[in-house]
Amino acid sequence: IPMSSRSMSILSCLLYTAMSVSMVLVNKAISAQLDSEVRKRLPDFSIIFTQCIVAVFLVYGARLFRIVDFPDFSLATALRWLPVNILFVGMLCSGFISLTYVNVPMASVLLTFTLLFTISFFSYLFLSHLSFLILLSFSLITIFSFISLFIHFPYSFTLYVFTALPS
Repeated sequence: IPMSSRSMSILSCLLYTAMSVSMVLVNKAISAQLDSEVRKRLPDFSIIFTQCIVAVFLVYGARLFRIVDFPDFSLATALRWLPVNILFVGMLCSGFISLTYVNVPMASVLLTFTLLFTISFFSYLFLSHLSFLILLSFSLITIFSFISLFIHFPYSFTLYVFTALPS
């Protein structure tokens, strides 16, 4: 049954949300389950690297079944996007490291603040206008994030270093 563009957009958002939440929960489970001796020997980026490889296979599998479509690999495009990808992998690694020091609700609160900072920065950088509804949603997100922050507030300098790195 062909889906409308709106249905595909909603499905895409729901799948993105499900994958994002599941990745945070899986990373927290992995970091909590690892023995401290194993954690010392295992580079933090190796788990993220494995997840990235699995993601590539999943995306190419989706392409094989014609769920998604994208152009063939281009070295020129890959090199152009390399700085962004390095920053993205760095963000994933620092987020994974922070999950060893903080619980999932606290990580979610800090990621929310990162999102607000990023959107505000790009709005300022590109001189874009934020509508009333966007500002209202920012206000609500900020208020509820502060409430959640006070509920889950741990005192750890290491936590703040690794959670501030993605920002």
